[in-house]
Amino acid sequence: MKNVSVVCPVHNTEPTMLLAAARSVLRQEGAAVAELILVDDVSSCEATKEALTQLAAEEFEGTASPQLP
Repeated sequence: MKNVSVVCPVHNTEPTMLLAAARSVLRQEGAAVAELILVDDVSSCEATKEALTQLAAEEFEGTASPQLP
């Protein structure tokens, strides 16, 4: 089975949905998800930014990209 990278754009996404989606992808059994890349398109929603930071701080190292200025 080949490793798969999943890329997901994020822009002011509702945090509960964002966290659930990311965790679902990363916890797939039988799938070869090598990485989940969340790309934030300069969200203005603080809750979305906090959710991305939370994901990065959890066991899923490297799942959230830092925002560019």
